[in-house]
Amino acid sequence: RADPVVVSRRAASAVIDGRRGLGQSAAVAAVRLATELSGEAGSATVAVRNSTDIFMIGHYAELLARAGKVGLVVTSGPPLVHPHGGTERLLSTNPIAFGFPRRGEDPYVFDMATSAIASSRVRQAMYEGTPLPEGSGRGPDGRATTDAALVRQGAISPLAGHKGFGLALSIGLLCGPLTGSGIGPELAGWQA
Repeated sequence: RADPVVVSRRAASAVIDGRRGLGQSAAVAAVRLATELSGEAGSATVAVRNSTDIFMIGHYAELLARAGKVGLVVTSGPPLVHPHGGTERLLSTNPIAFGFPRRGEDPYVFDMATSAIASSRVRQAMYEGTPLPEGSGRGPDGRATTDAALVRQGAISPLAGHKGFGLALSIGLLCGPLTGSGIGPELAGWQA
C-alpha cells in the first residue's frame, strides 16, 4: 500500500508522495516522471516527499543521464551533521549528485555528501573498528574524534566548514520547505 503516488503534476514539474514506503521506489518513479516531463517541456523538476532513505543518489542521476538528460538530484534526511563552529546535530549529510550523458560512453556522474564524510562510511568504520579521517566528526562531548562510534553518538562535521554547511542548508531548504516537508530536527529517521 506504500506505492508512490503523484499528488501534483504540471507541464514541467510534479510532486510525488512516497507514502513512507521504500525511498528507492519513489526516487525511481521521480526519475521516470522527470524524464517524461522534460521530454515534453525541455526541462522538469520532480520532488519527492514523505519518503524514506533513497541511498546512493548518484544512481538516480545516472538513470537520468542514461535517458539522455542532465540530472541534478538532492536529498535530505534526519540531523547527523553539526553546523560550522557548533557541536549539535542540525542537518543531514544532504548529498548532491549530477549526471551528464556522453555520446557513445557511460555518463559522467558526480555524487557527494555535504559533510566531511558520508554517514554510511561512519557506520562502516564503526562496524570494522577502523578510525575515521581527521576532521570527520565530533563525539558526544563536542570534541573532535576519529572514533566512528563516538561520531555516531555525536555529530559528523560539515565538508569544508561553513561552505559545506551553507551548501547543506541550501539543499535542505530545497528538499524541505519547497516540498512541504521538514528540514533538520523536524525530520524523524531510522538513523541514530
